[in-house]
Amino acid sequence: MSDLLWVSDAFFAPTGYGKVTKNLLKYSKLDIATIAHQHIGQMIEVDGRRVYGSKADPYSRDVLEKVMALEKPKAVVTMFDIGHQRAVSEIMKRHLDIAWYPYVPVDFHNMVPWMNDCLKYARCVITMSEHGRNVLKESGIDAKVIPLGVDTRKYKPIGVVNYKKQFGLDGKFCVLTVGRNQRRKMLDKIIQGFAIFAESKDDVMLMLHTSENPENKSGFNLKQILTKYGLDGKYIFTYPQMDPDWRSDFPEERMITLYNMADVGVYAGNEGFGLPIIEQLSCGKPVVVGDQCNMREIAPPKAAFHAKIIYPYGGQTGIEWGIPSPSSIAEGLELYYRERKNIERHGMYGRSYLKKHYDWRQVINQWTNLIQ
Repeated sequence: MSDLLWVSDAFFAPTGYGKVTKNLLKYSKLDIATIAHQHIGQMIEVDGRRVYGSKADPYSRDVLEKVMALEKPKAVVTMFDIGHQRAVSEIMKRHLDIAWYPYVPVDFHNMVPWMNDCLKYARCVITMSEHGRNVLKESGIDAKVIPLGVDTRKYKPIGVVNYKKQFGLDGKFCVLTVGRNQRRKMLDKIIQGFAIFAESKDDVMLMLHTSENPENKSGFNLKQILTKYGLDGKYIFTYPQMDPDWRSDFPEERMITLYNMADVGVYAGNEGFGLPIIEQLSCGKPVVVGDQCNMREIAPPKAAFHAKIIYPYGGQTGIEWGIPSPSSIAEGLELYYRERKNIERHGMYGRSYLKKHYDWRQVINQWTNLIQ
């Protein structure tokens, strides 16, 4: 009998959820088996951990019952969006003796009625922020908060002078954004805000760690937008994107280098948590974030500038997303550009805050207490 069956991205996946799985397995002393969305094939063992593959369903729900029969877990955690939890709920109602914990991001401002049905039969809903807990509570769902974490011993300040020269960024004020090319990340507003800030400046550079082309129907052709706002020569993509799996060739050590190369990060979209934000703060660099969702929690004012939200965006599902003000993003970037002491002061506070609240060695204790 295993303590926990964890269903989400594989530990080797180049995604935020993949990092969560990796760190859970690294730090937890629980007996954990995983169903890995990206693993196709037979069960394998990695460092004594059992990794099961998915079949046709990208969220592995088609193999869930078979693996539960093999593992006989005390608890099952399924980490993905609320809408994709509905099929799990239908499965788990036949297994009420097993504690089911749907682990859900809340990257929006309001629940809609169909979401409640997706979380039926949960022993307890787990979410990643107080913002998420409050939104769920308004819909009558009690939830427990377990945040994501960062390995602060690995994500830390390092010297990057030679790396900046290698990228041709020596003497440049560098702004970094990291995220998937999809609507809720608000990359178009980030670019527009950077353009306002960059006008008449020759020593600024926007570093984009994202796909140049849309990753789904809600994304953007970023090069078109960058040209539209007159940013030719003032931006770089962090990796030559010769194939869709380019992230797999970008090791964690290089991500740490990127965070350190930046003077400031900018993340103004709607986040269920915002793993790149705490990674950048852990590297001792401040961030500009949208004043919405859980940004107030993970990026406090002493470590960040909170850009104003100007109006909600109503999606087809009925949920609302906030739209960041480009002029407010520009204001935040200008703050750090004009007052460089703020970079060091806010960066030091941010790292101290992250070590206290979001280090993985602390977060893992919350999972251990929940399962045991």
